[in-house]
Formats: sequence, structure tokens, C-alpha cells
Amino acid sequence: MILWVTHSNDNIDASSKRDFELFNACFVTYVVVILIAATIGSMCKTGGEPPSLFRGARSPLFAFLLEQGRITEAEYDRATDELASEAKSEDDLVTEYDLLSVAIGAAVEIFGLSARPDLNGCRGYVEAYLPSSKRFKVSVSSEDIISIRPGNLKPVELSAPPAADVLLRMGRHGEARSLSAFFVQWAIGDKEVARAALAAVTILGSHGGPGALDELVSANQSAFIPALVKAITTHSDDTLLTLGGLAALATLSTGGGGVEGAAWKESSLGCARCDALVKQGALDVSVRAMNDIGFADEGLAWDIHGAGLHIIANICVGNDGEQGVGKPQEACARREAAVKAGAIEVIVDVMQASVARDPPKPTDTRQKLVLAHRALQRVCMGLSKAASARRERAVMADALPVYVNALDRFFSSELFELTIHTNMILMNQTEKREADPFLDRVWQNEVEKRPSLAACISNEMVERARAHAASCKRSSNTFNIEAQNTVTVLEHAERELPILPGQFKDEEEREHFERVAKEMHDSAPAQADELSTWAELVQDQAFQAEMADIKCQADLHTYVNDLQEKNPRRLALLMHPDNMNRLNELLNGKGACKAES
Repeated sequence: MILWVTHSNDNIDASSKRDFELFNACFVTYVVVILIAATIGSMCKTGGEPPSLFRGARSPLFAFLLEQGRITEAEYDRATDELASEAKSEDDLVTEYDLLSVAIGAAVEIFGLSARPDLNGCRGYVEAYLPSSKRFKVSVSSEDIISIRPGNLKPVELSAPPAADVLLRMGRHGEARSLSAFFVQWAIGDKEVARAALAAVTILGSHGGPGALDELVSANQSAFIPALVKAITTHSDDTLLTLGGLAALATLSTGGGGVEGAAWKESSLGCARCDALVKQGALDVSVRAMNDIGFADEGLAWDIHGAGLHIIANICVGNDGEQGVGKPQEACARREAAVKAGAIEVIVDVMQASVARDPPKPTDTRQKLVLAHRALQRVCMGLSKAASARRERAVMADALPVYVNALDRFFSSELFELTIHTNMILMNQTEKREADPFLDRVWQNEVEKRPSLAACISNEMVERARAHAASCKRSSNTFNIEAQNTVTVLEHAERELPILPGQFKDEEEREHFERVAKEMHDSAPAQADELSTWAELVQDQAFQAEMADIKCQADLHTYVNDLQEKNPRRLALLMHPDNMNRLNELLNGKGACKAES
């Protein structure tokens, strides 16, 4: 049974995309809350080398100041004129302007203040530069933040990292450069700094969007992503920090989420960010974390799996050309990196483990299955030879029977839609290209094993057909041919048996049903006085009464399920290819029952 569903490159309709982004936002909020709870008040460790205060080399000084926005082009020209006219020496200019080159995140001591002499001798951290006043914002304590002229600061060596609330405030206020500097300097060597800084990154993404995250990543010679991956690897024994690290990677790969983030994600900037994440090992560290944590219901294991699935799905967004090359947005290389990291196998493992949770947790399981489908779709989609190899790998990992079983256990309209999209990708099916016949048969066999799933699928398709017919009727004053045809199909679909088709595509399919019926008959225990032919069956008054009681689709599936449990030999007789058309005619009232053997 192949169901046609129109889909975009990413196989996500507008409604599903909104749900996906909403879930992403809720997940990030959850991670931030638990990280903040674990870090506030615990920032008293020491360690790590303090950052250099001044960048004093003469040749790059003015280039750095211009790049950081600490001087204007006019000021640079004036300094050049003063040097050319010998009004000031080069040493004088370096001494004067070097005061503006304080590194964000530097440890400093305040001196020479007349308005606030109580602050003289206090030490703190440079959080930001304020171009309008040409001052630096300095955090002296969690409550005291002041702006100070460069001439009132001198470098010091402090071993204590900034407090947690200082880092969180940077995230809220969009101070991306400060946060980046502190993270690069302290996070690898200090777990508590890392936890707070990771929470700040997710806050920064939600408040500042793609622009703030771009600044975070590009600051400090683009050292942030390598430091983030290294921090996750270094502190891999800390489950909470691992979760925070994966949540930060997910935030970086989405541009902060929301409408703005969704547009950014498919832009050239978004693809460049994802390329950088892959190059620095984001996929490897994510898959490794998912494999290491296992599937225990205690702790944060399932949250880590959720974050990892987000990262895989986000990084693999984009088009995949016919040969896997072409436009910058194409994601073939990133998808190959995901496969190399073991993404397909871990996605299938998450699907399988989600269904097997004991006790079941339907809401969380459905969320994880949605994420897993998104990730698997994006890894396997594409038209290149490499994409075909990825789909083969997914099939070898038993992805299809695993997600059919998941659909059977936790059926919903959304999960059904995603399953069909995933099916179409694995079968390389489009509106112009038929599905792979082998995988189509695998799908058919898996559904046939599960009568209750077949019933749910049939009912879902009936409801969709009804909705389509109603839509066609509303869109025109006349009840057009398309809608009329849909209603005609509905009148019969209400009564048709989806797992017992009356027509076969070819002789091979007919032989398959005959073999299934025989196996079912041979494996079932014999029952006394059991009718063994169609001719005997249609003359049986009890059977006639059972058929008369079947008024709708639900009645039919209840009857089939009862037979499967109580009288499988009767079900085998009905499933025999010679009897399927007869049964359909009997149920749909298309003719009198014929007593044929």
C-alpha cells in the first residue's frame, strides 16, 4: 500500500515545521532551566591561565581596533597624519591607543577613580566595550557593573572564573563577544563555568537570534566552536554538562530557532555554520554522547538523545544535487559525515528503544519518534549515488520494520505522516518515480503482520479523503468531478478490508498471499467441525450472521482481530487469494455469495 504525500525538500509541511520549532524552543528552555539550577551559587573554583590584557604588537594594533569598532576610520586617518607630520611618535600613538585594546574577558584592576574611590583596587572582568562613550563595561561583582575609561584599568592575573550570574547575564543582554571570550578561556578547565556558559549560549540564541550567535562564533579568531566541542569531550563524565553542550550545538545549528532561525538555517550563512560544526566534530561528539548514555529512564539520557537528534536533523538540512555537488546549500558532504559518525544506527536505536520503554511514556516517546524521523529523513534524502548508499545503510539497519512497529504502538496522524515521508525517501519514491519494489513489499509485509495498524492506516486515509472531498466542495459552487470521485471511493472504502485486497498487482503478489494463508493454516491448531472451503462457509448461518453484523470499517477489523486470536484457520481461509474477491463482494453487496470451492 503506497500513500502519496506531497513533500518539500525537507519533507516537512508548514504545520509540522511549526510544531518542530515549538518543540525545539520548549526543549531549549528546559535545558536552560536545569543548567541554571545546577550552576548558580557554585562558581568558586580556580584554574586556567588568565587572558592577556593588551594586544600590544604595533603592526596589528590599529587593524584590531578598527575591526572591533573601537576607533573610526577618521580617527585612524588622524593618527596616521599625526605620525606623518611628526606631531606624535609611533611609540606615543601605540601607548595612547593601546589602552583601547583591552581584550573582552580580561581580568583587570581599577585605579585612579576620583568619583568612586571605593572601587580603586577592586578587581573584575571586562565584559564589553561601549563605543559611544569609549569606555569598558567591567563586572566587579555580580551586583556591581560599571563603565570605566581605559586609562583607569590595569592588567592583573586572577585565577577565579566569573560568577554564574555574570555569564547568564551576558546571554540575556546579548554580549556575545564577552561570553565567547570567557568560554574559550575557562570552560575547558572548569565544569561549573562550562555549565553556566552553556546555559548562557542557549539564552543568547533565543534572545539574540542568528546575529548574536554569528558574533559568538566569529569572536576570538573563531575559537568558540572548537572550545565547545573540546569542553563536551573533556567533561564527558558530567551528564548535565553533556546535555548543555549538545543543547548549545543544537542552538548554533538552528540560528536560535523561531521564524528568523528557520530562514537562517537554509541560508548560505546557516550552511556555512553547519559546515563548521561538522569540521570541528559536532556530529562525532553528539553521536558518541548518545551511544555512551544508553537508554535508562533515570537521569537525563532521553534528553541527551533528543538534543542529539536535533543536531543531526539541523546539520543535514539542505539540497543534495544529482551528483552531490553544486550549490553551497547542498548538504551531501554533511550527510556523509553524519553517516560516518554512525548517525543512522543511533537514530534507529533511539526509535527501537523509545518503543520498548517500560513503563511506556507515550508523550515523550512520540516526541522522540518525531525527532528521529526528521533526522533519518534528512540523512537519507538526496538524488546522488551517495544518497542511494545512505538509504541502503538505513535499510540494513532495519529502519523500516523498526519504524513500522513504532507506528503500530504509538499511532498518531503526525507520526503516520512522518512515517510515510520516511518511507518515500527510503524507497526513493516521488510522484514521477515508482517506489523500490523490494522495499514496498517489506512495508506491505510489516503492515500485514499488524491488523490493528492496518485498521488505523485505513481509517486515517478515509478521514483524509473525507477532508479532501469537503475541501473540493467548498472551493467550488459545483461538486466537481474530483470530489465526486473521492466520495464514491469513500462509500466503498468504509467497508473494504485493507489487509485482504481482492486484486493483485502480479502473480508474485498472489503467490505471496497464498503462501501466507497456508503458513497461517498449517501453524494454527485444528478445531472440531471447522469449515474448510468457501462453499461450506457461505452456507453456514453463523458466518452469514457475522457478515451481516459488519456495518463499517471498525466492525470488520474487530472481526479480523477476533479470528486471529480465536480461529486463525478461519482467517487463513478468508486470506486465500481465491476467496478475497468473494469476501469483498459479500461485504460490499456487489453480488450474491457464490458457493464455489
